[in-house]
Amino acid sequence: MSDTSPAPDPSDLTDAIEAGDDSWKVFPLSAYLGLIKDMAHFSAKSVNSNAEAGGIRLTGTAALHRPYLSVRTLLGAGQTVELDYLKNAGTTATLTKQLRVAMAGKAPPEEGPALCNAYRQALDKPMQTGLDQVSPRLRQILLPRPDAPNGYLAITPLSAAGTASLTTRWVRDHNAARKAGTKDKATHRRLRTATLGFGGSNPQNVGSLIRDLQTLIVAEGPTESPGLRAALALHYQGPELRMPAQAVAAYADWRAEAMAAHQGRIPTDLPHRTAEREKLQALARAVMAGVEKQCSVMRRHADRLPLCEQPDGERSLFAPAVPAWRKGLLEAGWRQSDWARETGLHLAAALLHHRNAKGETLGLGDEARVHLGRLIEEVLS
Repeated sequence: MSDTSPAPDPSDLTDAIEAGDDSWKVFPLSAYLGLIKDMAHFSAKSVNSNAEAGGIRLTGTAALHRPYLSVRTLLGAGQTVELDYLKNAGTTATLTKQLRVAMAGKAPPEEGPALCNAYRQALDKPMQTGLDQVSPRLRQILLPRPDAPNGYLAITPLSAAGTASLTTRWVRDHNAARKAGTKDKATHRRLRTATLGFGGSNPQNVGSLIRDLQTLIVAEGPTESPGLRAALALHYQGPELRMPAQAVAAYADWRAEAMAAHQGRIPTDLPHRTAEREKLQALARAVMAGVEKQCSVMRRHADRLPLCEQPDGERSLFAPAVPAWRKGLLEAGWRQSDWARETGLHLAAALLHHRNAKGETLGLGDEARVHLGRLIEEVLS
């Protein structure tokens, strides 16, 4: 999210209260104190509304300074994260609503200050209740931990409705400002939300902030980019020596014809040596053209590839682990004095092991690699 506007004030707890509401009901202060005593940031019922009531309240001593959103990082940023009740019974919902009215400064003056003071005191008192035994309705994740019994630590993730309340308001204010034109639509896109309808037939039993907890920010998941995937594969592995079928067939046909005309052997005279050189060098040029075509995808995604330098100081499209001879197929900066000879041998080996559509090779042994490599080397030099 890109925004420079101030975060919404979490003390403004009036979203569900209509202006001018005069339906205030009188309760003894002890009723509010009983409610506030067990109000928490995290509630077991946010995971399963049928779980036994239980929750955790944090204070500023738990604050963290990290680049992500959570109750602890909000506390670390000096924010107040709203508390909520753990179980809705009797007058709980009404007391909570009126407590929020008081925090918004709209309660009767003879009651408002005392309620606000009691709520603020609770924010400075850590609390954990109803969690001596984990309800079987709650999810658990087993994390490896060598010093724990049986080598694992059981973790039960709980949601914080107060954090959801902050993000819901932020998104609402962001979208409203964008619609009103106070935020540039070119640089601030509208944030989409969706509703996850959990909480059973009476979601208020989960908490008074259930609607904020049900509101989710919708974000598109990452999509696969075949081009970038291919570019990264080339970056880390280097280009392949792909034998062009037509050029290999032309060389194989020439060998077959020459051998058929000379009792199963190829003469070593100048015309035959020249013809063989031409066939092999045409094949080598086709391989190099294929490398150029393979690597065009890397050039299109060059700005997404990790940085690497060539020996001449230019940027390389290849990772350091790619052999220098293979990098040199595309980038001249890697072509040292022995590059043509080494690459010629690699290309000759690829030719010897190449199989046509019928699964046939040239029928030459590895001893021919040096001879073929030398002829290919000439066109690479």
